[in-house]
Amino acid sequence: MDYNVLDGSYIRLRDLNFGYSLPQKWVNAVGLNNLRLYTQATNLFTITRFPSLDPEVGGGRSGGSNTLSYPNARTITFGIDLKF
Repeated sequence: MDYNVLDGSYIRLRDLNFGYSLPQKWVNAVGLNNLRLYTQATNLFTITRFPSLDPEVGGGRSGGSNTLSYPNARTITFGIDLKF
């Protein structure tokens, strides 16, 4: 039997969150109690030499191979939090 062992080391930025609450005097000027702007990013980047889609190989039915796995989706969300 032949086994192909690959280097699965990687660095991944999984979650990143930024938020900013506007100064209270600006918020009160437009008739609000609070105004916050935010963004969230998931799976921004992965640095690896692994030749397949994702270095996080699942075991299960694939027997430790990466043939049946899907890459993690990249998601970027923007939002506004208002309090009246």
